[in-house]
Amino acid sequence: MYDLVILNGKVFSGSDGIIKKANIGITNDKISIITELPITGKKIIDASNKYVSPGFIDIHGHSDLIPLLGKNYNSKLYQGVTTEINGNCGIGPVPSSKETVELTRKYMNDNLSVTDRNFDFENVNSLSKLKNLMKDHPFNINQGYLIGGGAIRIAVMGFDDREASSEEIKKMQLLLEEELKSGAYGISFGLIYPPGSFTYTKEIIEMLKIIKKYDKVAVFHMRNEGEKILESVKEMLLVAKESGAKVEISHFKIMYKPLWNTSDKLIEMLDEARKNGIQISFDQYPYIASATSLFVLIPSNLFAVGLEAMIEGLDINDKSLLGQINDKIEKRGGADRVVVASVIEKFKEAEGKNLLEISKMWNISPEQCVVKLIKESTGKISAIYFSMSENDVENIMKQKYGIIASDGYSYPVETPEGFGFPHPRNFGTFPKFLEIVREQNILSLEDALKKITLLPAKVFNIENRGIIKEGAFADITIFDFEKVKDNSTFTNPFEKPSGIEYVIVNGKITVVNGIYNQVTNGKII
Repeated sequence: MYDLVILNGKVFSGSDGIIKKANIGITNDKISIITELPITGKKIIDASNKYVSPGFIDIHGHSDLIPLLGKNYNSKLYQGVTTEINGNCGIGPVPSSKETVELTRKYMNDNLSVTDRNFDFENVNSLSKLKNLMKDHPFNINQGYLIGGGAIRIAVMGFDDREASSEEIKKMQLLLEEELKSGAYGISFGLIYPPGSFTYTKEIIEMLKIIKKYDKVAVFHMRNEGEKILESVKEMLLVAKESGAKVEISHFKIMYKPLWNTSDKLIEMLDEARKNGIQISFDQYPYIASATSLFVLIPSNLFAVGLEAMIEGLDINDKSLLGQINDKIEKRGGADRVVVASVIEKFKEAEGKNLLEISKMWNISPEQCVVKLIKESTGKISAIYFSMSENDVENIMKQKYGIIASDGYSYPVETPEGFGFPHPRNFGTFPKFLEIVREQNILSLEDALKKITLLPAKVFNIENRGIIKEGAFADITIFDFEKVKDNSTFTNPFEKPSGIEYVIVNGKITVVNGIYNQVTNGKII
């Protein structure tokens, strides 16, 4: 008798790419049998008329320290996600050095909307120590880590806006190598965020040689996703070719209205590179809006003095600064398409409003609003940018080598107080993707499921997950394809999706009939 059996489901194993009716037997945390014959177990789930998939894998997460905040941070779990990879966009808590630990602390706290702001950066300064700490804080899904390139650069160079010396590159390579040996899945770069924006292409290639050596992956928030996206993609192809490493472009999109509907050109570039043996792919979230801090509207060269000094030096009447901010706002679609998502208590009246609305409310220009918000909240502010075209989002989504990922956090769905208006992708990325597949028929269900299970596991070398086979970990999501739906909106984000019936994490039922049962069976992987 098995510990848990799933009967009569339409099983997508991932390995053979087909869906077939089968029964699954689970013992402890592993799948013991997949059969068409009758089986019985201590617990039984009748999955008649439901699809049984490997648990969804979110390879672009930002929940680095969220397990320390408690098990009720469950918005990923409700989507059917069983594994999350954190440390994206160059941002991460480790490694850190004694000399620059305060810079690392501020880097994390200013760039992540949800994090443990009391984290012990001084003593938990490596991935091995972080993983040991996390083992004492069981979470509802599995957690894995990339190492942030920004964190590594801060540990060696602080926020210096200059080319790294040969000696400094060697130090960064050694730090990266140590963290890869501790189980990191690769490195991430946030080339739009200081200090990532200070990183020269030559430096990136040298770091990626270490990634190649250990057969890991390098993940990039590119330098520009707007008017210079062509040059940014070319840089990705160059570093992948010169290093031989596997490269993943994060949240692939076009955020510049004059270039809307030109995604075919970018896809052709990637297709040609892949034909020539370059290992390059991308991930994407299924929304026309992005979300990040207001810092992206500040000229990157100003960050060279450090975050605190930069914020202190902002002048609401500096015409040159205001002109540069205005240019960035316009390139993202205009002031009416930049919505403040979360702020400190002092500015609660601005939460959920766009910059044009805030400008009228405060009787100052939109660019002055940006300066005021950042300066008086010490940077603790995030925004949503409606700057993409539906045609490009859909065209990118059709590509079978692209992965669907949230670029989000695990939020506590039942207790939204104090979190503002976060992007719906934190609550509905995977159901929304399946909903689009059903309603618009842009992919077969089999190909769609590969993009959120087998493919991310393959690109990131996540062993025995993202697949239903005997001996694999029993991470399983059971859903009703006809009912699956993203219920989160930009004005009411804290809503659970529909249609995700059961979620099983390492053999334990964790979501029952769409309700989290408080089980914490996630592992540090």
